[in-house]
Amino acid sequence: MTTCKNCSLVPQALPAEGTLVLTGLPEREALALSEALGPYGIPLNAVAGGLWTFDLFAGGFEIVLDWARLVSDRLLQEGGWLRLEPTEVLSFAHLGKVRPLTDLVKRIKNAWVLGMVRDNRFTVHYHPIVETSDPQVVHAHECLMRGLDHAGGIVSPGHILDAADEEGLVFHLDRVCRLNSIRGFAAQGVEGKAFINFNPVSVYNPVACLQSTVAAARSVGLTPDRIVFELIERNHVADEAHLLRVVDFYRAAGYGVALDDVGAGYSGLNLLTVLKPDYIKLDMNLIRDVDQDPVRQSIVGNMLEMARRLGIRSVVEGVETEAEYEFALREGADLVQGYLFAKPAARARGATSVPVAA
Repeated sequence: MTTCKNCSLVPQALPAEGTLVLTGLPEREALALSEALGPYGIPLNAVAGGLWTFDLFAGGFEIVLDWARLVSDRLLQEGGWLRLEPTEVLSFAHLGKVRPLTDLVKRIKNAWVLGMVRDNRFTVHYHPIVETSDPQVVHAHECLMRGLDHAGGIVSPGHILDAADEEGLVFHLDRVCRLNSIRGFAAQGVEGKAFINFNPVSVYNPVACLQSTVAAARSVGLTPDRIVFELIERNHVADEAHLLRVVDFYRAAGYGVALDDVGAGYSGLNLLTVLKPDYIKLDMNLIRDVDQDPVRQSIVGNMLEMARRLGIRSVVEGVETEAEYEFALREGADLVQGYLFAKPAARARGATSVPVAA
């Protein structure tokens, strides 16, 4: 089986050992760092003009982060850093490997998300998607990622995604969450489909990157017809040809495809013509107070009619009031989703299992 090493091999965290080399530090800023290191008995060593070193220790990077908050942005942009292994000796050859201090600060700040991915500290919450004609009938559950801190508390998905973007961990995060969603949904023991979010930029090569997804579904007995991969366009899709390859891979394997946030902008409507998905999910901002807004009523009504003509099942997201639901019902939406019917929860509706963290 072809697999993707880029997706499965999570980068190593910065080791708190060896020597940290800092370049471009004026004496005043170096003195401030030296004072911060003093209580730990760690000296800051002057090597040459603007070049300083100290031996790393547990908590050393956090000291640097606290110090970096007090210096100028210009210093962080113009200064540099390099970590030497315990057995390495600083030489002129190392100076070509120096990276900006801004890079070090970013890596220290986002170390938590790297640890979260490496430890797989995620759980899944389930949000029902119900039949518009009878909201008691669950058509599917959307599987939503929830990160866990070390104490087991929920971490904001947006916070996780922002940090993963900065750290180049989108590939690894998306893969872990796809696998957790598949395994978690199967463990709930419910009928219907699983809507699983995926970010197209997280896939290098569909054949290689998605083999683990296919294998996970097969291992838990979820047939392809029970899984719908929901395209979330967190970042603009610049390479439509690549996106089509990803979608074609899913379709060839028998999975459904949904396009999220249709109506949120030009790109969503443009992707609709390119992808021809099985489902479209109308952007919740179009639904908010739609019963009171004739313009939104016209837009949503036309979009639902378009979906019917194209043979695409429609999902109206973000339904929170009876009036919004009555509008969706009157306009012929196939499915609805929102707090009016249920909030995302650790147990799917009708679950037969006890939820556990992934």
